Amino acid sequence: MSRYILSLITLLLISFAVLFPGNAYATAVGIETEEGISGDSFSDGNSTPLVYLFPIRESIMPSVVRLTNKCLREAETMGADYVLIHLNTYGGLLEAADSIRTRVLNAPMPVYVFIDNQAASAGALISIAADSI
Repeated sequence: MSRYILSLITLLLISFAVLFPGNAYATAVGIETEEGISGDSFSDGNSTPLVYLFPIRESIMPSVVRLTNKCLREAETMGADYVLIHLNTYGGLLEAADSIRTRVLNAPMPVYVFIDNQAASAGALISIAADSI
């Protein structure tokens, strides 16, 4: 059931990204379940999880490292419960990918990656660092 819920959240966020293009997005997403609204830290049932979404659609370069750091800092500041990376890349520089991998591994909230078509080379390294693909 949780895989189904995660798929629904991912589909909703990707739809949001297509309708409102840009660098980063944050949105509250609530999925009603038998136990109430889903989410790890929502025992009061009144809150919905805040999911921060940002795309990586280019080669993995130092500019993407800066974007990732900026977005993860912003997600932390906003109190996001999850981060979703919309990934479509053929790869890039190993040093840049390793920096992003380390940042994703050390993120205080769960990080999910949605692979849209390609996650080759450096993109694969980033993807396997996430909590779920």
